[in-house]
Amino acid sequence: MIPKESLKKYVLTGITILTLVEAYFYYRALKDYIGVYQASIFIPLLLQPIFYRKLFQSGEKVSLKSWKVLPLIAVSLLLPLLIWYTIPDYTYEEGKALVEASMDESAVFPEQEFQSRTIPAMGRQKGILHSNRIYYYTAEVDGTKSYHVVDPITGDVQELEEDYFRRE
Repeated sequence: MIPKESLKKYVLTGITILTLVEAYFYYRALKDYIGVYQASIFIPLLLQPIFYRKLFQSGEKVSLKSWKVLPLIAVSLLLPLLIWYTIPDYTYEEGKALVEASMDESAVFPEQEFQSRTIPAMGRQKGILHSNRIYYYTAEVDGTKSYHVVDPITGDVQELEEDYFRRE
């Protein structure tokens, strides 16, 4: 049988490693899904080691059935599963490939500012962790610009008649 102090160290080490992995996925969600995924859900996960450390240092007897332990374990296990099952099917770069595949010719995609890469979606059901936004692209073929949107969940590609950010 493992002594309680060693068990606490193993649990804290495991939770710290889990938190580092979750921090990486938080970064990837921000980078790859550019505003269409509510990455702020990761913030409670990043605080897990603090909660576990405080619990173990409180001097109280810690049991699995404790009212303090069960919520921590539930959050530690359920939040990553929720994130895994709600992540959009298409990243911004995958959406760009869908736009290019929908065009007859090879297109050039001028670099867009971060805040110009998504636009609000009208008439679309907002998901539990999805913001109501879709990917936005400007494509250029032989000097002619076209404007496209991609739904990050379904992968539907639509061409817009004009630039969403047009300046009149």
